[in-house]
Amino acid sequence: MDCSALVFHSYYAVGVNLPRQSTDQSKLGQKVNPDQILPGDLLFFATGKRKNQVTHSGIVTEVGEGDIRFIHASTSLGVTEDYLSNRYWSNAFLFAKRLLDWENIGPKGKK
Repeated sequence: MDCSALVFHSYYAVGVNLPRQSTDQSKLGQKVNPDQILPGDLLFFATGKRKNQVTHSGIVTEVGEGDIRFIHASTSLGVTEDYLSNRYWSNAFLFAKRLLDWENIGPKGKK
């Protein structure tokens, strides 16, 4: 399972149908300031040669004092958990998106 499949299946499990690729997933939802990230938000990264192109994604699992924990996946390592404060991930981080409406716990725009 790769990162976009993890995001796709996780959101599908709660009734949200997403595109299969990270680049397409990154075009949905509303951008979130890093200091307003919540569990369930998506993080997008540029892990390739182009520093502004989405190539990886993860799902926020916990927001704590000064750090954000997220799960992500790769075909070589499977599903893993990391911190956004990790130098590799903080350097590759592009933006966060919110696809869920936390007030009504459902897809944004479908109340």
